[in-house]
Amino acid sequence: MHPKLVKYFECLNPENSERLNARRPVGPALHASISAALANFALHIAPNIIRQHHGTVIYAGGDDLLALLPVETALPCALALVRAYRNDWVKVDGRELFLMGVRATISGGLVIVHAKDDLRLALQDARAGEERAKAAARMR
Repeated sequence: MHPKLVKYFECLNPENSERLNARRPVGPALHASISAALANFALHIAPNIIRQHHGTVIYAGGDDLLALLPVETALPCALALVRAYRNDWVKVDGRELFLMGVRATISGGLVIVHAKDDLRLALQDARAGEERAKAAARMR
């Protein structure tokens, strides 16, 4: 929720602070909010970060992202993407957009290849890296 809305509910009743953090079942409204947050990241945040790191977005939709970057900026770009993904709110062009929040997790695969390498194999390796990252996160 927007910080102003949280403050409003906390002022109504101090006990609301604990209730605001309660886990909720995923209903239509929460599902729509998650979809909107993912769209905000894919459309407004990720492309700017990739551009700042001299990369090119190949695909950005929801929580899926494929980009080509110079080897020198690939890791700093990945770190910037993780930090941005975990924001609660961000201002873009004067508008406040909500994102996934500090409790969100993100998994990814990063592959370094030569420009003449087969892109299909590079994508396979990136997907395998993402799956290893997800498996490692599940073990924690």
